[in-house]
Amino acid sequence: MSAAPRGQWFDLAYSLVSDDTGRKGGKLSHQVSLAHEHDFGPLGTLGASVWLDFFRNPLSDRNTRAIQDLNEVDYSAYWSHQIDPLATTVTVGWTAQTFPQFTGDKAWTQEVFVTLAVDDRRIFGTKEGLLNPYLGYFQDVDDFPGGWIEMGVSHCFRLADLAGDQAPVLKHLTVSPAVLAAIDHRQLAKVTQLAMLRYGVEIGYDLSSAWKIPANCGVFTVSGFVYYTQAFEDELRPVLFGGLSLRYSL
Repeated sequence: MSAAPRGQWFDLAYSLVSDDTGRKGGKLSHQVSLAHEHDFGPLGTLGASVWLDFFRNPLSDRNTRAIQDLNEVDYSAYWSHQIDPLATTVTVGWTAQTFPQFTGDKAWTQEVFVTLAVDDRRIFGTKEGLLNPYLGYFQDVDDFPGGWIEMGVSHCFRLADLAGDQAPVLKHLTVSPAVLAAIDHRQLAKVTQLAMLRYGVEIGYDLSSAWKIPANCGVFTVSGFVYYTQAFEDELRPVLFGGLSLRYSL
């Protein structure tokens, strides 16, 4: 196995997630994502991704299970550019959301989005990001008239910095708490209002470092996570969910 071509990046992930919406009858979801990016230097970075979510639907029968168990497939294409004076990466993109369990117009929708990710290492003069602030706006251009706004912060604690490089297990662990706020801009409701808050933490283990896998073979990680969604709209449900994730990046 060799490294990805220069200027390119690949990412493959699989997650086993408990009911993250409160609408799946407590069933576990299998989620798979695949992404590819190509860095064109001063012109920015082009990327594309696909994300699948499927679970054992109790309403499906043996003949239609292959379709009914596939809950959602999202296809995205995007362009990113780093604005150095602002220490901010701007991403503009488009996503097609498909729902195989439905037919007709309900089977898919599409949205455009723009996100801002701030590299606050340059603001605070630190080696690692402290809050890694994120802001995103998502505008549906098909089924829903409104938009969706997200604001989030997170921090990655590397236990090697606390326990030292000699700790046999802890030096490969990271703990990443995160908070996300979402504002519904007349998409689910008729007014702009706070839709939900999501709090959580993810604990990751760097398998590549632990197993001394050469860097040109990519990075393998396994992580466990738990999140709580506090809902403020009738269309959403409060839910506590968690899961396990395996990721390979090259």
